Amino acid sequence: MIVEKEGVLFLETHFFTKEDLANFEFKTLGLLASARMQSFDGVNIEASNLAFVARKGTKVTFKCCDYITVYEENGIFSCQDFAGVRILPNQLLSVDFWGLDLIVPPDAPTELIVYDTPFRMQLERSEGNDMMYVLFHYKQEGTHNTLTEDIFQLFRDSLVGYLSLINGAEVQITKEEYGSFLKLFSYNQIENISCSYYACGNAKVFRPFPILFEFDNYVRWNNLLDLNKYVRHLCTAQQVLDYDDRAFILILAFEGLCKKYLETHSKTFIRKNIVLKDDFEVIKTKLNDVLKRHEGISSEDCKRLEDKINGLNDFNWATAKFRLILDELGIERTPEVNKLIREVRSTLVHEAELKDFLDYIMLSELIREIILRLINSKVDRHSDFVEQKIIGNIQHLSFADYVATYNLNVENPLPERFSVFNRSNPKLPLRLTCNQNQETV
Repeated sequence: MIVEKEGVLFLETHFFTKEDLANFEFKTLGLLASARMQSFDGVNIEASNLAFVARKGTKVTFKCCDYITVYEENGIFSCQDFAGVRILPNQLLSVDFWGLDLIVPPDAPTELIVYDTPFRMQLERSEGNDMMYVLFHYKQEGTHNTLTEDIFQLFRDSLVGYLSLINGAEVQITKEEYGSFLKLFSYNQIENISCSYYACGNAKVFRPFPILFEFDNYVRWNNLLDLNKYVRHLCTAQQVLDYDDRAFILILAFEGLCKKYLETHSKTFIRKNIVLKDDFEVIKTKLNDVLKRHEGISSEDCKRLEDKINGLNDFNWATAKFRLILDELGIERTPEVNKLIREVRSTLVHEAELKDFLDYIMLSELIREIILRLINSKVDRHSDFVEQKIIGNIQHLSFADYVATYNLNVENPLPERFSVFNRSNPKLPLRLTCNQNQETV
């Protein structure tokens, strides 16, 4: 039997002979195992990442640590045409999500752009429950491409991260349906008790553009900066009850994101000194001379002051990395933003204390705004402040244009699977060339 408990899948099975029971090692919980099962009606089930967790008599229980695959030997899509189109066994048809709670206008198919390649998708909500899913259309009309398992794996995590960012709370995939098999995923399903409305509004309406360029940008930035990690921090903090703890998680995420962004710049760009080294040597000599002539200072204190003077010209990137990403994204360093960098950060990092609840709101919205600007998202922002506190002109640059504008060090080659995309089927387009400033192709 396969049993589901709060999102986690368990396999329960029996040993029917004493010999099999005697040969099984029960001494260590967590013993890794795999299973292959076959039903009488032609359904095969495989689970490769199992952990032994319990035994009761002849019954043993294993916890699934990844996913279970269900194969249909005579699946409806694997051996015949469907709606006039031949469905591939590994062709992705739909994906079910847990935690996704958005209102999407009906009949609004969207071209999901990944490495300039379009895939048509449509967000839907299941009738009678809160489960949302994505349909990947299989009618090959020449405006999109067939999405297979190996291609989906190249941007699967980015899709989860992107939807979590827009959703304002954690999103996870529970099921993937392919032409001839299903993947059922096992994880701790914890209910989202709180949601940020910054990217979706309190009505939680998501109106994707007919061509979702921002997802293509998200995939590329995620490969460069690991955006998913910082989105997960945002989602984790959103579910914590204590706002001091929320803010502590977010300030570490803010620090990490800014440092990661700084590393995309060349080493020659990173300043080591405030003024030229030769100029500072003259200043340092004069300061040290004044210090030596001053009476009443012990030799120990004099040495400490000399060390301080010698380090005066060192450029402090502890706070400069924050200013760098804000300036290049066009976010004005208002008094509220400067307060986060200079005061709130220090108090949170060194004392783990939040002085003002509004500082948490400001920090949460600032991190979200940074990511939304990086991916050139055009969704409306919905601030918890009466007036938007994060201001400044948005440049609306694609990933490639942004990299060129700021001369970032980026090694982001096109995945090989995309470079040879659909060459075997001349009826389908190899690539769709689009202008991100246009809404039409």
